[in-house]
Amino acid sequence: MPEMGGLEVTQLVRQHERDNARPRTPIFALTAAAMPEEKEAGLRAGLDLYLTKPIRRADFYDAVDRLALSIHHDTDVANMVDYYDAMEDIDQDVFEIIGEDYLLDALKAIASFDAPSHPLNWVELARIAHTQKGLVANFNATLLQSLWSQMELAAREGRIDPFLLAQVREEFSRLQLAIRSRLGGAA
Repeated sequence: MPEMGGLEVTQLVRQHERDNARPRTPIFALTAAAMPEEKEAGLRAGLDLYLTKPIRRADFYDAVDRLALSIHHDTDVANMVDYYDAMEDIDQDVFEIIGEDYLLDALKAIASFDAPSHPLNWVELARIAHTQKGLVANFNATLLQSLWSQMELAAREGRIDPFLLAQVREEFSRLQLAIRSRLGGAA
């Protein structure tokens, strides 16, 4: 691009979203820069998907599927999951015993996937995602459980999917509100 590079534009878009409390816009890159460190720099800048030329048909279709999932997720799925209802049959003692500890652990787990700060220890990141997948089952949070499962798979493949991580953060925030509400209601 003549005026500025794609990574600069991505950083500006992400800053604008943060500064203005805007929802995350999926940003996909198609580039000839195929070195692993270039891809990592793109993901750190805020790209959601990094595609290299020549593009394979399967990679292109995967990118379109991810975009479609993001649109579907933003409009339908988040509105369908009601964590308050999902947790209705869980004993109050469970919340009192593990609720607060789970919330603290989950925040640390999510932070460990932040590209600028993690050491790219894929085995450890896969273990963290696997653990979170199991922990959210205690709260009947099946959507978040599925997202953690996808995070585990991505880590096992040696990649972080920023768009998926954003979905994990969003769903965790919703679950966190429901758990805090339930903890606040403890007698």
